[in-house]
Amino acid sequence: MLVADEGLGEMPCSRAQPDILSVVAVLGHRSETWLYRQFHAPRRHRIHAFARRHINRREYPYPWVTTWDTLVRRVLRKGSRRLGLHGIVGLTNSRGPVLLRRLLENPGFRLVQAHFGFVAQELGRFVENDERPYVVWLYGSDVFRAGSCRDDFLPRLFTSRARICCTSRALREECIRLGCSPGKVTVIYPGMEIGKPPERRPARGVLRIVSVGRLVDCKDPVALVRIAEGLRDKGVAFLWSHLGGGPLRDEMKQSIASAGVGSCFTVEGEVTNVAVLRRMADADLMVHRAVVAPDGGRESFGVVLVEAASRGIPVVSNRVGGIPEIILDGKSGFLLAPEDVDGMIGRALQLASDPDLRRSMGEAAYQHALENFNTETQSEKLDAYYDEILRVSS
Repeated sequence: MLVADEGLGEMPCSRAQPDILSVVAVLGHRSETWLYRQFHAPRRHRIHAFARRHINRREYPYPWVTTWDTLVRRVLRKGSRRLGLHGIVGLTNSRGPVLLRRLLENPGFRLVQAHFGFVAQELGRFVENDERPYVVWLYGSDVFRAGSCRDDFLPRLFTSRARICCTSRALREECIRLGCSPGKVTVIYPGMEIGKPPERRPARGVLRIVSVGRLVDCKDPVALVRIAEGLRDKGVAFLWSHLGGGPLRDEMKQSIASAGVGSCFTVEGEVTNVAVLRRMADADLMVHRAVVAPDGGRESFGVVLVEAASRGIPVVSNRVGGIPEIILDGKSGFLLAPEDVDGMIGRALQLASDPDLRRSMGEAAYQHALENFNTETQSEKLDAYYDEILRVSS
């Protein structure tokens, strides 16, 4: 049995509970909580992660992981020359491929999968002659953003033997548009613990608003400040907290200062997932900005929207990517065109002035999340997906 961060000595092998080798660049990013949940999701299968690094381990513990840095240290202790590291594995000299092939040669792994297109690009040459099933998980940065992955690699991937898995129907539709056979690509949503129905929030004079997300181009964070400015000008008393950091943080802070909303709008930076959920539980409303970036990048799913729904809060957001799969426009929140910032202000104002509407939409959001995104449902779908793949391959 292999435990966390051991090397290549003992590897898992179980016919009763088939083992899956998942190759990923980094495990434990706070912005990739959904990936961590995917590794935990299966009940009838055990996923073993091979990652270059495992970060935030106390927050995201995972027992079945071998880290590339650990393997490098073990080789160095044995006197091998330094490996040239690049990207996920940086297989630029003869020792790198040897390490990965030793993992792939283990018969205990009956299925191999890569997470993200750039990982699959590098892993592909090692599995092209492997008879085991091969699954590639594609995400928004792979499918929507222009670049070598989407424009050069995906056409080859879609004609290979690999099966494709996506986390939203929007991603699947884009894969099909780019040339993937419909029967080749499957949608499995990230599951999460929905929990019991949230308690009703008490009436209070100051509205609590929360927004969560990386401060990057496809999130258009400066527009959040415009929405806050619009609410203030309409006389709404609120406290707005944004959770998340990123390259546009300075620009956002300058916008807050220019708009004069610094007393009611704070940017708290990156926080733990536990802190995000606690803040959501205390919020009355979530505003989530999403646009299509110049290179095509956009929100492919929106895990924070499911988290908000699990806490029973309505969301004002945009009709982009996979967001309409989570927010039911007019029932669990409001969706506006990406360019309609004034419309977002209007819908936020409507919710701010109507506690009954906030409550009914929050309840609808919770119910939709419970029925479609709970851990039990998605774990069973993932298990059934692996079951079928292994059944066919055997």
